[in-house]
Parts: sequence; structure tokens; C-alpha cells
Amino acid sequence: MTTTASSAQASPRQRLGGFVYEHHEHVYHFEGLRIFKGKFRPVWTPNDVACARGPGVARAFIDADRLVSGHEGPDNEGSADMIERYADHSANERTFLAWVRTVIAIEGFGIAAARIGDRSGAAWTEPALLAAGALVIGLAFTRMRTIRARINASETVEDDAVSADALLLLLILALFGLIGVFALHVG
Repeated sequence: MTTTASSAQASPRQRLGGFVYEHHEHVYHFEGLRIFKGKFRPVWTPNDVACARGPGVARAFIDADRLVSGHEGPDNEGSADMIERYADHSANERTFLAWVRTVIAIEGFGIAAARIGDRSGAAWTEPALLAAGALVIGLAFTRMRTIRARINASETVEDDAVSADALLLLLILALFGLIGVFALHVG
């Protein structure tokens, strides 16, 4: 973009785009975006778009989007490195991380509240609080791995599978146990 925008044949719009790219990194963080996208091992190739004015512009942008996203193209190399069912995998991982954040919040608040408060709980409640949190995280990790296997399965998996539901039930019971130990520790 910057080489085109700095050439003598560049239109005012191209020059403006080049100026923004070169001088407004602190606002738009183009390099940060490239670094983030670099984690997914992209193949960076220059693409040119040429079209006549009018309705062809919209079609050219749609075609460019398909080429860039790896859905179409002569060799379709761009999609080979992408994770299949990425949205499902990322949702599964976000759910696991939500369980981890919940445990960290409950344990952190419980330990801090007990140390700030006037009463000190029994000596066994703090290790019990940490153990209950570890149990919740362990069950959440096991559930994440089970769901990951279901996402990766080539055959269709029925939604009423007992293993995922049983793990969720155990996870909720462990969370209630963690909250109970929290109450004992703080109270």
C-alpha cells in the first residue's frame, strides 16, 4: 500500500491511505494487527484489484474478500493452515477460561477477605479452598478436552451424549463445593 501511495501515479485517495498507514500507527496499530495475524501462519501475498467504475467495484471487493479469506483461488493455499471449526474450538476454550476466571475470583476474594477480616478460619479451610478450585479447573479441563474431541469427530455426535452432561454436572457440583469452602473460610 505504501509503495503505491507514494508513487507519482497514485490518486489522492491512495496517497491519503498511504499517509494514514505511515503516520497513524499509534491510532490504528497496523503492525500489531500483522503480528497478531502472524500467529496463524498466514501466507502474505500482494493482491491487486482492478475494475471499472460502477457496480463492478462491489463485485471486485467480494471476490477479493474470498481470495484473502482462503475460500477461493487457483491453489487455495491460504486455507490449508487454518484450524477447522475454529469458531467452535475458540468458544470451547473461552468457556474453559471462564471457569478458570471464576475459580481465580472466588479463591482470590476468599483468601483476601479472610486475611483482611478480624476472624481467622480454621487452618484447613485455605488448603481446602485451593483444592476445591483445582478440582473445578481439572473438571473444566477434562470437559474442554471432551468437547474438543466431539468437535474434531468426523461423524456427527448426538447432542444427548452422557459424558459431556455428566462432566458438566460434576463441574457444577464442584463449583458449589468451592463456594461452600469459600463460605467456611471467610465466615
